[in-house]
Amino acid sequence: MELYNFIEGQIKKNVENVNEGFASPLYTFIELKRILKDVEQAIKEIQPEALKEAEMHGKGETMVAGALISVRAVGGRWNFKNVPEWAKQKSEIDRIESKYKALYKTKELGTIPVDEETGEILELPEYSHGTDAIFVKFLK
Repeated sequence: MELYNFIEGQIKKNVENVNEGFASPLYTFIELKRILKDVEQAIKEIQPEALKEAEMHGKGETMVAGALISVRAVGGRWNFKNVPEWAKQKSEIDRIESKYKALYKTKELGTIPVDEETGEILELPEYSHGTDAIFVKFLK
């Protein structure tokens, strides 16, 4: 807990400095991203050994260092790319999505999306606009 308490205090102090106008929000953001990157890397490095130690506590939930821990299997992933039937259907879905994305864009320009064969007005997909974000790339 000593490491956590120290880091938590430093983070709070930096955020407070930004909120009070004593520090640059952008520079502080970059520094926090740098710390996050290092912490994530450190976690990856020690995770195999931490998992071995956690397994020694047995099944179920156990309290360790003020945290409730448990070891569980993480679900696997399926990959259907080598299945011809799936690939064919996926290709068709991709074609349909591209078509409707283009129609959505033309509607924004004032046109009415109509089915060329039936003349019916097409129902368009919903689009949720994204927000702005800051992307940070560290140069060694």
